[in-house]
Amino acid sequence: MNTQEKWHEMHSQKRHQPRYPSSDLVAFVLKNFKTNDQILDLGCGGGATCKIFSRE
Repeated sequence: MNTQEKWHEMHSQKRHQPRYPSSDLVAFVLKNFKTNDQILDLGCGGGATCKIFSRE
């Protein structure tokens, strides 16, 4: 199994799927950023937080 197949297999499991960010993070972003502001995420995760905020 190659890396891409392993990644897809792992992320098909519910525990690896995106969850809504913590309420503290949501409150911080809503307080400090306006629509169309840009946010740079320097985290080590799979990008779930960026994906959720990009939709908002």
